This record gives sequence, structure tokens and C-alpha cells, in this order.
Amino acid sequence: MEKLTSKIIITGKIEILTGLHIGGSKSSLDIGGVDLNVIKT
Repeated sequence: MEKLTSKIIITGKIEILTGLHIGGSKSSLDIGGVDLNVIKT
């Protein structure tokens, strides 16, 4: 496994015309799994 050598920060605005769903699919949720795999800061 490779080590993390740098970080990229992306900033901006997103304008949407329809509904927006942030996150993964709810169809399969494992025990101890991640329910929404989005990093919010």
C-alpha cells in the first residue's frame, strides 16, 4: 500500500437544477460499515 504524499484541497460552489443526494446507496449496509461515505468538513 502506498503512503499518502500530498493533499489536494478543492473549493468551489455547486449549482444544481434538480434534487441532490449526497452519500452512498442504502441498499446494503454491513455491520460496522459506513452509511454515508462523504467527508464533511
